[in-house]
Amino acid sequence: MENKVFLKSSLQIFAFVLVSWFVFNSCLIFDTRAGQAMAATNLIKGGSFEGDTTDNWKIWNTSTTSNSYELYRSYDTPFGLGSYSVAIEGLGSQDDMTTGGLATRESTNTFYLENGKLYFLTFHVKSDESMSLFATVSRLDNYQNLFITEVNLNSSWNKHVLSFTSNYTGACNINFFYNSIPTNSSMYLDGVQLFVGDTSVTTTKLSGHIGDRNQKIAITGISNFSEDDVEIELPYYDETSSTYTSKRFKPTRVDDKYAYIDFYEQTFSGLGRVYVSGGMIGEFNYDIKAKIDQVFPSHLRVDEDFTLFGSGFSPQESNTWLVMKAKNVNGSTYEKWMQFSTMDSKLSQITFLVPFGVISGNMYVQTHYRDVSGEVVLNKSNSIKYKVKPSIHALYWSQRGYEQVGDKLTISGKGISDRPYVNFYNSEDERIDRKKAELIRITENEEIVEVESTSKQNEFRITVEVNGVESDFAEALSETARPVISRIKSKNSRAVNYSSEKIQAAKVDEEITIDGSALRSVNHNTVVVFSGIDGDVEVIVTEEDFDSRGDSFKIRVPRGALSGQVTVRINETISNRLALEIIPSIISISPSTVVPGAEMQIVATGIGLNTDLTKVLFKFNKSDEISVNPSGLTHSEGLATISLLAPKSISHNSTVVGLKYANWSDGSVASLSASPRILKSSIDVDTKILSIKGSGFSASLKENVITYKYADENQTVINPKVKMLGVYNTEDGQEIRIQLQDDYHYGYVTVTVDGQASNEVQFGPVKIHRTARRVEFVESVGAVRGVLYISGHNFGTEGGVLLSQGENQVWAEVHYRTNFFIIAVVDQAYINYES
Repeated sequence: MENKVFLKSSLQIFAFVLVSWFVFNSCLIFDTRAGQAMAATNLIKGGSFEGDTTDNWKIWNTSTTSNSYELYRSYDTPFGLGSYSVAIEGLGSQDDMTTGGLATRESTNTFYLENGKLYFLTFHVKSDESMSLFATVSRLDNYQNLFITEVNLNSSWNKHVLSFTSNYTGACNINFFYNSIPTNSSMYLDGVQLFVGDTSVTTTKLSGHIGDRNQKIAITGISNFSEDDVEIELPYYDETSSTYTSKRFKPTRVDDKYAYIDFYEQTFSGLGRVYVSGGMIGEFNYDIKAKIDQVFPSHLRVDEDFTLFGSGFSPQESNTWLVMKAKNVNGSTYEKWMQFSTMDSKLSQITFLVPFGVISGNMYVQTHYRDVSGEVVLNKSNSIKYKVKPSIHALYWSQRGYEQVGDKLTISGKGISDRPYVNFYNSEDERIDRKKAELIRITENEEIVEVESTSKQNEFRITVEVNGVESDFAEALSETARPVISRIKSKNSRAVNYSSEKIQAAKVDEEITIDGSALRSVNHNTVVVFSGIDGDVEVIVTEEDFDSRGDSFKIRVPRGALSGQVTVRINETISNRLALEIIPSIISISPSTVVPGAEMQIVATGIGLNTDLTKVLFKFNKSDEISVNPSGLTHSEGLATISLLAPKSISHNSTVVGLKYANWSDGSVASLSASPRILKSSIDVDTKILSIKGSGFSASLKENVITYKYADENQTVINPKVKMLGVYNTEDGQEIRIQLQDDYHYGYVTVTVDGQASNEVQFGPVKIHRTARRVEFVESVGAVRGVLYISGHNFGTEGGVLLSQGENQVWAEVHYRTNFFIIAVVDQAYINYES
């Protein structure tokens, strides 16, 4: 009969479990609250598994399962539940949960329930791997489940308290279905108890300090029991084994409502349990308040131990914390939580190591424990004052390349995180400055603060002061800083692209002002270093150049200085560098009268070595300007000589020339002078516009006097009717445009400006009046050729004779020409081509 239920197939059992679940769910009440009242007597035998586990329990599995199990006693137990638990290991493959389980043995462990009574089933369970099991209470006559619940398991011990009201009177058993145990993994069970719920603990919390006496625990139904029947189990530190465990104490007395106990040494906050006749009937919160009586020593040093004397401390490292004031990396004050390093066996003395970042203030102890509902309960002790003394051990610049006066210094030490100040001393041990420092970070072995260095001297010693307490002067640290220039002031500046910054600029020999810190030297050896053509150009600053405060001086830009970095050198210590651009300036131009298209030279300052950055600017009028690249660039004695070809479009006396190097142009330009010269003259016969091209003309049209002549043998001067259209600049030079308003359309022109006359140039269309053709011996050729005799006007000195017949063309060879007559020679075959 005992094995009847276990011989069914897994499918039948699972169906039976599910049916039982729905049929009897109406009578089931689940309650997993820790601390629920318990019955006075446990109905289950061997639930703590301290003896032979097979006397009262058995494992079973159906014939259909592929898994097998081993039942053994385990040494892994939940806290306070003896030395052993029961373990079941899955040896085969994981199977359906309902095909195997652990049950109370019917022959030795049958219990009886009464209809309508409230019962509590409690047990602790865990597993090597996550899994679940079903816990059931079943009738023995037909194996129907009075209740069933599924429980999830993990690697931690978890207590489960289940309550239900029975709808049956008779013999029953308990069954745990576990066939989902993974292969080679175990589940563990301990503390299985079943009680009638008729005696309960109504006190939920018992609070006080160690040494308090006759504290009351309210218990319903306690009047039926004596002091000998009741035990109070409290968290307890066992000094012999140096472990925290639990210990059962007899109450000092029991009356009809309460059991009374004292708060004993070596007990600490946690769960208290009440046992009646060996059975647990309830739990309560044992709430011991922490108290600090004394701190030793009262003045603390970082990285050293100190001791608290008091009571109410918990021996569990994670349950007792000391809370002190500390600083974070942002400089904000926060509470620093620390675990103790040692605690005495009486739980009355605890030692801590002062960590980095701790500051002077008030400290208190914070303890915590989990109450019967699983919530964390916090207890805060009284607070007590303490102080921290600073010390320093290292000083260095915060960032490489930032080593000037006013740059930041990094100081590392201990106890320097709380609103630190840095004192600066000179070589005579006189304090010259005091500045507030900023906390940067706190590590396991140092506190690091940062401070702006003093700008009053570049050699100093420092100490750190915190809350009015200064570090030992014997620990003062020394440092040397670089001087700093903060600004160059000059008449000119330019904005940097895509930036709000400006670069100062000056011409050679202009005065500039340099501002900064620690610029004056007691040895009067301050030197300004400029970038130069052949290397650095240095200027000594005299004492008279400084202002009264010594942080600003004036100096003139020396010849040979170029755009680049300016720095100050004091006592062989170099300052930072600031940019100064040198504006180019024209010293002289040669020749004095420039020939358009010919070579010219300009001597200037502020011109660097890069020819591509050098531009010569020629401005002809308000809107017309050209830029010319030099053909040569040389330097000597701080001056640059620029060679270039003058533009052809230089006017007589209104062209101005300037220089540009990189971003700067010379603000004071020089005027050029050029004589008028005609390169070419032509007329558009359709528009009758006469064009005179050349250079040296006046940009003012009225100042250009035009002389007109006929292209006859006498070159007769005439005064035709004309309209002056304008003077224009072209790539080839200047161009004067004139519209002829009578029949004059060919001849000679001359341009006179300020009494200077240009050369004379012919213009007008070529006109052929007559062509004679002959075949004769040409002596210069030594052969019979075709000879053309062409008469007309405006033949000029250039061009040739082109003969054509249809699409065929040939050039004749010109042997003689004047403005009115041409003799040309051609092969006889082409003599009759049209010319």
